[in-house]
Amino acid sequence: MLISTKECDKNKVQLASENSSEVTLEKNELITQNEILSGTYRLAVLENEMITEELTIAFDETTNKVSGFSRCNQYFGTYKTDGNSIVFSQIGSTKKYCQSEANKIEQKFLKALSKVNMFSLQENNLSLHVDKETLIQANQNKSSRTMQDNMTINYQAATRGFYLQIWIEGDSIKYTSDYNLKAISTHVIPLEEKESLMSLINDLDEKLLLEIEAPSRQFQFDGAPLATFEISNSEGVYKTVSFDHGNSPKLISAIVEKILSIKTMFEKQ
Repeated sequence: MLISTKECDKNKVQLASENSSEVTLEKNELITQNEILSGTYRLAVLENEMITEELTIAFDETTNKVSGFSRCNQYFGTYKTDGNSIVFSQIGSTKKYCQSEANKIEQKFLKALSKVNMFSLQENNLSLHVDKETLIQANQNKSSRTMQDNMTINYQAATRGFYLQIWIEGDSIKYTSDYNLKAISTHVIPLEEKESLMSLINDLDEKLLLEIEAPSRQFQFDGAPLATFEISNSEGVYKTVSFDHGNSPKLISAIVEKILSIKTMFEKQ
């Protein structure tokens, strides 16, 4: 049966209209995904190879900064999204010496990251692509208590001429010696360090923080920086009384030492 040119053109217009609707729908879905691209993801697949080592990607949607652990070093940089397009830039890393195999995986990962131009999200699963090729697949870890309870750990110490504040949020540690909170360092905590810290936190009854007594009060005479320790989660905020920096109450001394050691670890890199 012959179809007139007019009918053919009409069918083309209808088909184009249907395709346009599909594209618009997909774009809207991807924009929604763009809005929730945040938090820390752990790599599961790198260029079609299963990953059992610790490699992470952490997105900070408020600053558009990306950071993570690339098998041996901590890396950092920026990212920009537009719909489902993504570009990573200014990627740098610490300069820790790596064993041959770790270095090989790290180089492969960072090279793949530099190629990425698209992303897709499905629930807690992130895929990073270059055009139609999937380079990286990663999963967001919701299993830890820090993620479940929206927990924040805050340690602060200050005196004349000295200031220190450290935050533990999710998988990240932030710290600064700037009273104005303008110069803040941010790093993803290695899994083994995080698990060690969370083991100490899990043994703590937060409500007991409200009953702590300071073992010494040299801060009252400028003999030591005045320090406080605070945990906030979905159940409330639990903050200690002031105590001397360097002489934490016994209940939290191991936790404070672990937090300070994680900070020192990054400063030495």
